[in-house]
Amino acid sequence: MFPRTRQNVSVYVANYGSSDITCLDAKKKERGPGKIPLPFQPFGVAADKKRRRVYVTDGDEVTVIDPKTRTITNHIQVQKQAAFPALNPKGTRLYVPNFRSDTVSVIDTEQEKVIHTVAVGSQPSHAAVDGEGRYLYVTNYAGCTVSVIDTAMLEVPGAQDAVIATISVDMNPHGVVVDAANAFVYVACQESRKMDIIDVAQKQVIARLDVGDSPEGIAITPDGKEVWVANVSSNTVSVFDVATRTLKMTIAIESPLEIVMWGNYALIS
Repeated sequence: MFPRTRQNVSVYVANYGSSDITCLDAKKKERGPGKIPLPFQPFGVAADKKRRRVYVTDGDEVTVIDPKTRTITNHIQVQKQAAFPALNPKGTRLYVPNFRSDTVSVIDTEQEKVIHTVAVGSQPSHAAVDGEGRYLYVTNYAGCTVSVIDTAMLEVPGAQDAVIATISVDMNPHGVVVDAANAFVYVACQESRKMDIIDVAQKQVIARLDVGDSPEGIAITPDGKEVWVANVSSNTVSVFDVATRTLKMTIAIESPLEIVMWGNYALIS
């Protein structure tokens, strides 16, 4: 059953092919107010319920949308080919990997402007922030690495290098997620068909598990007991037991791309 809540929970899906955003009512398991048309092809998306803002990447910009009025309120210039962004837990910072610039743009969501640009590895794709908002993990697709950024350094005037570690992973990392204890980072590696597990303290890969073809999206269940990996080309989702690091089941789903967990449900696009 769905988690008990009196609040509406909306899920936003970027539709690249049809140039719009689909709004879903997760609680009712149906479409919300419908689609939000856009004058471009959206790529990545992040939503901040507190500020009632949806952030959509498109080319060299982040477009800000007010979901209540279904209107575009701002365009924030970043660098080349903005990919899959991530918000910190407070919603005050949006981190945008720039795939063709080998950088991450740091956006102050109150001011809606870029306040830092951080050099990372080759072709950064996805980003994930730990539960405390302290460390940011960025997958570098062509570099086959994960950049670890100390976000506290980004708040220090004149600070130069906030990248505190570069961790080698398997081929072409895409999706990345941090567990609730901030102890392990899970990375979906597309070309090698692996899921790498990084020990945060050791800053290195400690396990490498087989998944399906072209893994991209990855998520951890709210209870922290399972990791789900979306395998686009094999039309499956791999479900792993976190404690034993073994495959529990494989679920057949057509072309799964991204996964979001909510209560006992996995929302898969």
